[in-house]
This record gives sequence, C-alpha cells and structure tokens, in this order.
Amino acid sequence: VDGYIEELLTSQSYDRAVELSERLLRGDPKRWERWVYMFAQVRQLPKLVGRLPTQQPRLRCVGGTGAVHGKVVPR
Repeated sequence: VDGYIEELLTSQSYDRAVELSERLLRGDPKRWERWVYMFAQVRQLPKLVGRLPTQQPRLRCVGGTGAVHGKVVPR
C-alpha cells in the first residue's frame, strides 16, 4: 500500500490518491498519519482533509500537520 501511495504522489495523481485513501488505509492510524505527512510534503493536504477519519481510527498530530488537522477536523 505504501509503495502505491508514493507512486500516486510521485506521478502527481493526487485526486486518485484521495479517492483510494479510505479503501487502501482502512482503519490503520499509522498509515493514515503517513499519508497525511506525505500529502503535506507535496502541499496537497487540503485535498485529503475531507477524507480524514475523525473517530476510528483516531489520528495523533503529525509534525506540522497537527495545526491544520486541529482546524479542519472537529475534536
């Protein structure tokens, strides 16, 4: 899964990556956190915001993305 995510981001297929996010990552918080970090690195986090889980899995703050996550995801 992680390699496919990286491939999508490398090829700038951000919308496709977002579409597949819930199915590929399911309830795995570590993968979601990595996904958030990777989207933030390529400045595409706003595209992913609507798909971020708010209950299960519960995500912890990841680096500089915590501030963004706190503003867009109700606690």
